[in-house]
Amino acid sequence: AGPLLEDGTPEQSLYAVDGRTGVWMRGRVDWATHNTRTLIDLKTTVSADPDEWGRNVLRYGYSLQREWYRSMWQALTGEHATFLHILVEKQAPYLTSVVELDAAWEAIGGLQMRQALDTYARCLDADEWPGYPADVTILGPPQWVASQYGLDDLQGA
Repeated sequence: AGPLLEDGTPEQSLYAVDGRTGVWMRGRVDWATHNTRTLIDLKTTVSADPDEWGRNVLRYGYSLQREWYRSMWQALTGEHATFLHILVEKQAPYLTSVVELDAAWEAIGGLQMRQALDTYARCLDADEWPGYPADVTILGPPQWVASQYGLDDLQGA
């Protein structure tokens, strides 16, 4: 990971307009290299093992984040940037790995980004925002909890 951080700009703020919706996009990439057109996101994590960390990509939306930053970078510079995650473990010996998401994650992230931008644009236009139900929600225990207390016959009542 060290050589990736030798020549670049930290905390690079990006602002661009989405060409399809006209929505302003913004973000701050942790590091932008000067010579290799690489954007870097630094993540501290319990495990820097790429196989274990892969679950976090979906859980925390890192595929969306990747495409969001790459889209803004391309809008601003005309360049197609590589996006890497540098993973650093939180505890000694602070093992580190570098991860690049594959083409499938790129496609997923692009779809997530488009859905987010389109939804935001529709909400801006209609001044209606998604949220939780306005009515009272009746909430029961999960089936396994009801069964544990012998309440199978009350589910859905």
